[in-house]
Amino acid sequence: MNALSNSPPGITIVFSLLLSACATTTDYTLPDTPYVPATWQQDTAHQPVQAGWLAALNDPQLVKLVNEAIRNNPQLATQRALLDQAKQQLIISGAPRIPELSAALSASRRQIQTATTRTTSQNLELTLNLNWEIDIWGKLKDTQKQAALIFAAKKAELDMAQLQLVAETSNAWYDVLEAQTLLVLYKSRLNNLQRNLDIIEAGYRQGLNPALDIYLTRNDLQQETARISAQQQLTSNTVRRLQLLLGRYPDGQAFPPQALPLIAGNIPAGLPSELINRRPGLHRDWLELLAADTGIAIAHKQRFPHLSITGSSGQSSTELRNLLQTNQGVWSLVGGLLQPLFNAGELAAREEEARTRLRQLEQQYQASVLQAFAEVETALTQEAALESQYQQYLRAEENARTAETISFEQYQRGLVNYATVLESQRRAFDAQSAVIQLQRQQLNNRIALHVALGGSFDETAL
Repeated sequence: MNALSNSPPGITIVFSLLLSACATTTDYTLPDTPYVPATWQQDTAHQPVQAGWLAALNDPQLVKLVNEAIRNNPQLATQRALLDQAKQQLIISGAPRIPELSAALSASRRQIQTATTRTTSQNLELTLNLNWEIDIWGKLKDTQKQAALIFAAKKAELDMAQLQLVAETSNAWYDVLEAQTLLVLYKSRLNNLQRNLDIIEAGYRQGLNPALDIYLTRNDLQQETARISAQQQLTSNTVRRLQLLLGRYPDGQAFPPQALPLIAGNIPAGLPSELINRRPGLHRDWLELLAADTGIAIAHKQRFPHLSITGSSGQSSTELRNLLQTNQGVWSLVGGLLQPLFNAGELAAREEEARTRLRQLEQQYQASVLQAFAEVETALTQEAALESQYQQYLRAEENARTAETISFEQYQRGLVNYATVLESQRRAFDAQSAVIQLQRQQLNNRIALHVALGGSFDETAL
């Protein structure tokens, strides 16, 4: 008969759990990456994604605005604060692995009074206390590892937030330029209509033009004036959105006028297999997966015994000046083993909760990877489609403006009615507006493609 047969039941349970803890390992496998094609569906140059895409837009004013947004944007400052919190949590997580030492100074005063006498005594004590949980199963080490993974995930999240802020600032800036450019176009059209009205009214006074043409032109003039008023309000709104991103007061004051830049050529999109390691959002999701996997090990090890050592050393004296000189000292050293026996299934449930969270994050990661591929494929397809549309509308604009000029000249000679002039003016205006809007859409799509590829906006970024 062995020694355990004569041991109390509690000791036997503890010993059995000790053996099982020593043999326990996590066998959970992190998910494989979803299917990754060899190349993108849209034909592109298979060259590495280039850094410094912001400079490639060749817009010095945008670079200044982006730097201002990075310095002053409140949401980005919030992400920096969250990263600082994660850093402190990392420091905190490592503290329990080191013995904790504290000092205590206490004073007591006691008085004993009888019918004839009164005796007063005082005592001062100085003690040093030591507390240390010995990390037998590596639970504390895993806790620190999890905190380090969370800190790294927060760093990746900050990188992602910064990249998104650059994209939002760029899009907001080009929204402003588009709105201002359209406003200039509307005012130019208003001036043209006013000149047409002056010519038509002069012809009417000479008996050459009917009164209907005057009313039709005045109607267009009034509609264009209303359009300008609406566009001015829209321009102010787009300026305010940009100012909020910059951390400025949103007064809506217009920026100096500037033409929308033109997109030059395609950009290298690299290979799909490179995307996962390049996008900060996917990197963050992967680190959160690793942290969740470590959380399972922590929850599992919570079910095993905790071994701690508590020690104290001190001395006492009736006089403060003699406290450090007295030879009366006392010390103690105590080791304790705490094993959870019954907690209504709480620890087991916490471990299963950790496993469930890992499965949830796994599915989220799979979805994020597929979404990342979709964003790149969509942006690449849009590149070609928008370029084709832009070239077609450039030619349409040239034809429509020529037709507008010819139709008004023919109207003045009495060869066509004014309805023909109105139709040619409408087509010219639509073509000019479409060209501006397509320039904006090309910029929007190019920025979206850079973000989808995970390219850094600064060539000095790592």
